[in-house]
Amino acid sequence: RPPRGTLPGMATVLWGPDVARHYDRTTADRFAPEVLGPTVDVLAELAGDGRALELAIGTGRVALPLAARGVEVHGIDLSPDMVAELRAYVESLVTFDHPPGAAVADLETCQFHRDVLALEAA
Repeated sequence: RPPRGTLPGMATVLWGPDVARHYDRTTADRFAPEVLGPTVDVLAELAGDGRALELAIGTGRVALPLAARGVEVHGIDLSPDMVAELRAYVESLVTFDHPPGAAVADLETCQFHRDVLALEAA
């Protein structure tokens, strides 16, 4: 029987270094302004002057344009390699008022609090 919260035959960390390194290039159609723009519009409106928490933040496909609009974005991802790609983008691309922050954590084991996101890997 697979561990709780997993599917049979599915790796714990699906997005390893090879996938993370090429993810944005192989999914470029998902970054097109006509695809991503409406999503970011809605999320920015919903966030208003508040913050956003993105689950499975990955390489920042949504978080980066949202942060570029001034939204403070924090995210969680199970893959340290995807988070490393996001952090590299943040360092190399644009200066943000609030660059997206990301933590490597399992959604089953992290704790969410009203004002603070406390992440503890199991």
